[in-house]
Amino acid sequence: MYTRGMSTTVLMVAMAMGCSGDSDAGTDGGGPGDTETTPTDSATVDSTPTSDPTADTADTADLAEERHLQQALLTDILFVIDDSPDSGDLQILTAAGFPTLLDRLVSGEVDFHVGVTSTSTNTQEYTSASQGCRGDYLEGVLAEAQGVRWIDATSAGGAGLFTELATLGKEGSRCQMGMLPIKQALVDRAAGPNKGFRRSDAELHTVVISNEDDATPEQDITTAQFGTLFEDAGSTVGDNGFHGFICIQSLGCGTAERYQSLASALGGTTAPWEQLTDPAAWERLADAVVPAIATTFVLEAVPFPDTLVVSIERADGGTDVLDEAAGDYSYDHAERLVTLLGALPAPGDEVVLSYEIEFSASR
Repeated sequence: MYTRGMSTTVLMVAMAMGCSGDSDAGTDGGGPGDTETTPTDSATVDSTPTSDPTADTADTADLAEERHLQQALLTDILFVIDDSPDSGDLQILTAAGFPTLLDRLVSGEVDFHVGVTSTSTNTQEYTSASQGCRGDYLEGVLAEAQGVRWIDATSAGGAGLFTELATLGKEGSRCQMGMLPIKQALVDRAAGPNKGFRRSDAELHTVVISNEDDATPEQDITTAQFGTLFEDAGSTVGDNGFHGFICIQSLGCGTAERYQSLASALGGTTAPWEQLTDPAAWERLADAVVPAIATTFVLEAVPFPDTLVVSIERADGGTDVLDEAAGDYSYDHAERLVTLLGALPAPGDEVVLSYEIEFSASR
């Protein structure tokens, strides 16, 4: 399971301690000039001293305030489903397994789009009927049912609607492709029939359902070109992934090496297509594609014992101060790891971690 949307701000404040002793700021003694802050969550650190620079820095310690903003949980999931005459029951099995994923999306309060296109697309290489590759083509256009091209959190009867979208028939091309339909869906058709499906601030996940490997000709798009396209189309603030229920040493089905290499290179999970009936396989897919509220935070520095204060500032203006003794959170001193166990932040809330710095984490 991925966590999403935590932007981090760290503020360093000089604070009088009222104790005697020598302190040389800017030396290796761990004074204000020696404090290092490194952002977690790939976020921006704003290190802003608010003390008087002319004041005596002796008898002072640093106070850290780390703020983690929980952004909205957004994900766009594109299914590319085999609609060839040889696809067997893949569409039926996909529709039967999908409710496991849908339940995770809904229970996680995720803002999601789930769309479907087929493995059939026209291409320069496969043009003659004698090659057995001709058929009905979606060419990356999202399937439509009940007047919509994707389901989201507001869709009534989402599982039933997905079944209609996934029921593509078996009149498609025998030359099943994954990369080219994805490129067409996310790029070529993005401003046309698929407009609104892909959101730039949402995670991007594609799920290929096929009993054959990718037959996309390199003259249409190479694996390297697809990797660049996928990264460009993906989210810059979350996780993206290439996933599939594909051929993996299946009876009568050679290993889908191309899909496997894409999942390895782009990040993703794969399973044999025979596991479409296995809820555990769908749970593993959900772990990969459903963004989750962040619950763990690594402190930027080591706090003095008993000075850590953990709170959640709610978007509506309220503040929850968490109590470690009551089981609201745990703190692992060795790892500098705060784990929320009770109340969790909602999108728009900020987790605030305040403490007096004993020494910087790099020391």
